[in-house]
Amino acid sequence: LLGFVHLTLFANGPVAWVEEAMVQSGSRRQGIGRRLLEEFETWARERQAGYVAMATRRAPEFYHALGYEASATFFRKVLR
Repeated sequence: LLGFVHLTLFANGPVAWVEEAMVQSGSRRQGIGRRLLEEFETWARERQAGYVAMATRRAPEFYHALGYEASATFFRKVLR
């Protein structure tokens, strides 16, 4: 299990941001990722976060099944 999350402030209030979350390939499909995010959502609610956000293209079916929806386009510019 690998993960990093934090609470940050945006113009509309606190947002619970998932920086990265990953379950080792041999341990997937056992509900670990679901439990991780459910616990994080509980943590975020306790801190009055308005929503959970993340920037990822991985496993969209997984996130949709948990009630997440696509909401923005992510822009980047490589500087090297």
